[in-house]
Amino acid sequence: MIRKFNILTHPCYPSKIRVVLCYPGILCSLVRAGANPNYITKQGAVLQRVAAEGISSAVEVLVKYGKADVDFAKPGYSTPLQTACEKRHPHVVKALIAYGAQPIDEAKPYM
Repeated sequence: MIRKFNILTHPCYPSKIRVVLCYPGILCSLVRAGANPNYITKQGAVLQRVAAEGISSAVEVLVKYGKADVDFAKPGYSTPLQTACEKRHPHVVKALIAYGAQPIDEAKPYM
């Protein structure tokens, strides 16, 4: 049985969680078991971290199965799309746009 926990609040974040993000099957299992892909910490949301790392397969899992908000941004932080552009990850930019990410002025603010 998979215990429910939040991806970003797990004690091994960030060192070992990057491994989880690189394996879509594991990430999918966590999301389906109830891990919240929209949770916010000091580091930002999971999708923000994935965009920064350039892991496009994780973008698909988080948005498709976890229903992660592609335009969500913590105050003072970039959206996942902006981060992917800044870090020069075109494959992540394409994936985010395919799932409906909007340009800066149309993105939703943190509430």
